[in-house]
Amino acid sequence: MLGLPKLIATRVAMALGLVCVLLLAGQLSQLAPLLRQAGRIEWGLLLPAALGILLEPTLPIVCLLGCGLAYGALRLDGAWDAALALGHRPAVLLKPALICGALAASLSAGLAHYATPTLIQHVRTAIVDGLSALPAGARFALADGHARVDADGVVHAVVGATYIRAASPVIRLDQARIDATDAWVWSPRVRAKVGAVTLRLDPDARLRGLGQLGPPNSLPTAHLGASAHHRFIAHRRTALPVLAVFWALLGGLLGARLGGLRAVLVGAAAVGLAYWILRTGELSARAQMMPAWLAAWAPVGLTGLVTLWAVLRMDGPQGAGRAA
Repeated sequence: MLGLPKLIATRVAMALGLVCVLLLAGQLSQLAPLLRQAGRIEWGLLLPAALGILLEPTLPIVCLLGCGLAYGALRLDGAWDAALALGHRPAVLLKPALICGALAASLSAGLAHYATPTLIQHVRTAIVDGLSALPAGARFALADGHARVDADGVVHAVVGATYIRAASPVIRLDQARIDATDAWVWSPRVRAKVGAVTLRLDPDARLRGLGQLGPPNSLPTAHLGASAHHRFIAHRRTALPVLAVFWALLGGLLGARLGGLRAVLVGAAAVGLAYWILRTGELSARAQMMPAWLAAWAPVGLTGLVTLWAVLRMDGPQGAGRAA
């Protein structure tokens, strides 16, 4: 059992790498429409910042998966049963998992309150800067029409019954608009040349791409406002890291009782349930149907009660006998 901390660290590192890669691929696929329209993206800034953003919510999850795999390996080798037979209490054997969860919770909380908002701003800047110069073939949904950029860098827009042709289009994504110059405007009653034109982007299309990279997620905790949404974000930045402690213990319990593979499957279901409760609570808090603090801490309270019940159930001579 002396090698248990090293075993946990190895399994957590493996889980961290796998989960980060999967989450990064998922996030890039969501941003794919914007990235395809972008010109030159600073990938050296974008990818490290994106991985840093994913590290905060990933740490609690990988504690559950890593500890489940580590204690599952102990069960497979018979070391768990041997330790129980020698009189070791399950709560003592789970101490390395508790330490792992506490360290992950501290790091995740620090990232959530201080580093992640800054990294979100870096990612948004990298994408917006790449979109400032519109490439040929780019297409955009407007508030009441659509626009495209041809091979000569000229934007062609249809807004209702009006056709607009303009040169040198520049997108102002944060302001949801495209600015262009030397524009011609045709409509059933008007045919005129104007010096400049502004095309309003479809807000819904813009938010689908960059909504998660804007406020309040991009604001440091000290700068969050008093709205229900902002209060929920502030509580969530503390509550979600605390889950690392309970998930690490739960992963160890599942691994010792079920084995590594089944512990990962059951743990994944537990993570999905916790995030569903968190998302439901967020919507309820934003609709002012539930206090923001309760919405953010509900998954932590439920997970903590289940984990403590499982630990106490395994503890003692009778619990040790059942675990063996």
